[in-house]
Amino acid sequence: MSVANKKKVDCSGCNACAEICPKDCIGMVKDAKGFFYPKVETDICIHCELCVKVCPLGKGNVKLHTPLKAFAAWNRDRNQHLASTSGGAAHVLSSYIIKMGGVVYGCTSEDIHIRHIRVDDLSELPKLQGSKYVQSDVCGLYNQIKKDLKDGRTVLFIGTPCQVAGLKNFIKNIPDRLYLVDLICHGVPSQQMLYEHIARVAKGREVRQIFFRKGNDYVVSLAGDNFKYEANVWKEPYKDMYIKGFFDCMTFRPSCYHCCFAQSDRVSDITIGDFWGLQGIENFPPETK
Repeated sequence: MSVANKKKVDCSGCNACAEICPKDCIGMVKDAKGFFYPKVETDICIHCELCVKVCPLGKGNVKLHTPLKAFAAWNRDRNQHLASTSGGAAHVLSSYIIKMGGVVYGCTSEDIHIRHIRVDDLSELPKLQGSKYVQSDVCGLYNQIKKDLKDGRTVLFIGTPCQVAGLKNFIKNIPDRLYLVDLICHGVPSQQMLYEHIARVAKGREVRQIFFRKGNDYVVSLAGDNFKYEANVWKEPYKDMYIKGFFDCMTFRPSCYHCCFAQSDRVSDITIGDFWGLQGIENFPPETK
């Protein structure tokens, strides 16, 4: 048995099976909608079943835990708070790890390619700030994380719950110096959907930057040489159909519609997400005892 025998509708595209294969016989191939799925070269497969064991959606392959505590938190550095699209908690956690001499793996939208990168310098942390409403590319990351851990580095990984689950199964025995943070995920469109949308909006002009939020506002922004596009989701709900499809849950990966991680029990050490309804609470006086 291999991942080739699993139902396509269940696959989250976490890439763990492709990275763990000892014969490199699993490749991630796009379907018509741009979502990546594993394809097994059966003529060189040795049927070790490591791909089945590492799959986070396999029966009994993932353990979820009830959260111990919940906090409403924000970055007290106002500049970093404003540079983030929520409270900036991820930046605080990342800064702490790097100051300890560790490394952080998170998602960036540099050059409109949404992918996970490795950051080991505070000056590079801004690359990880901001929301990205699309499935990120984690190809090659799990092996790199495993090497960092083997070298004794402290590692922080921030990603969607299915990416965290794939990494946990890939690492197997989780060391104390690996910290895992998952996001409260709304679901993920494919990057192909995003690129096709950008091409339609830009009409052939090159786009160098993309932002999905502006502070706490849902504002989609595209920028390039002599080109700028912006759409406020609340003020112009039908101007940007990519983000409209995202919020209306029309463009997600099939597995997102029955995600086993969309529940109160969590897969990671820390779960972070927006905490709406607390606007202005930072102006409240500190609690006294």
